[in-house]
Amino acid sequence: MIKINKQKQLVKVKEKKLAENKESFLNQLSLGCEVLVGELSFKIDSKQTDMALLSSKYQSLVSRGKTTFILMDYDNIPRSLTIEELKEVLYQLDDYSDEMYNKKWSIREKISLSKEKKEVEKNKW
Repeated sequence: MIKINKQKQLVKVKEKKLAENKESFLNQLSLGCEVLVGELSFKIDSKQTDMALLSSKYQSLVSRGKTTFILMDYDNIPRSLTIEELKEVLYQLDDYSDEMYNKKWSIREKISLSKEKKEVEKNKW
């Protein structure tokens, strides 16, 4: 009976920690990503929807033969970028997103494999 109770407690602790991990991941993405384009460094929105919109915008600009684009950064400062610079921003955002997903999945795996409550609780963003 005690063993079953401990298992139920462990499952609940894992569920709570997994939810915290997901929230921390989304929080981190909402803080933006620092990018470096040439000598220009600025922060840009890095949520998945922002990245998808920017990627779509890039495709549209390329297909219409545009050479420049004004991007509003995280602090709502307009940044004039060439299409190549915008492409570099997208690469950096993609790398940042991959890094955040890998961290999320790594923590999730550690939580899932944990056999004790203390092990679970050690896993923090």
